[in-house]
Amino acid sequence: MTELFDRNMFNRLYFEWFQAVYEKDPQLAIELDIHVIPRLGKKMAQKIKDNLPGDKLTIDYLFEALKLSHWFQEDVKLVQKKNDYMVLQTEGCGFQTNWIKKFNEVLYCPASHERFLEEFCKEINPNSKIENLVGPKENPKDNIYCAWKISI
Repeated sequence: MTELFDRNMFNRLYFEWFQAVYEKDPQLAIELDIHVIPRLGKKMAQKIKDNLPGDKLTIDYLFEALKLSHWFQEDVKLVQKKNDYMVLQTEGCGFQTNWIKKFNEVLYCPASHERFLEEFCKEINPNSKIENLVGPKENPKDNIYCAWKISI
């Protein structure tokens, strides 16, 4: 399946937008992010669902759909998959790495990512559940910035 939108361009623009707002008002940037990103997840899932054939009730379909989202980048790895759940983790998160270089701090992004994943996955399969297993760390020993369990 061809790319439904240019996720690299989206992520670069999103980083620039978020950074600009954050520099003016960090709390506002986080509030906007938490408000906008879940809506984006739902809309993105709708578009993907309309264009991706397959059994929408399976974990395999959910995985294939997530791979087409802006959230799933080269640093996201599938580390475990069973019939009713999968575990994804982000290694060497590009967003966090750039953020730490720019602001010398970790941005706590699970608040918006969890909501993004919830809205995205529920749009694909209403029975899906999201669990944050690992959140961002300043100096992760194992280079894992976040891990998510997604079940149906």
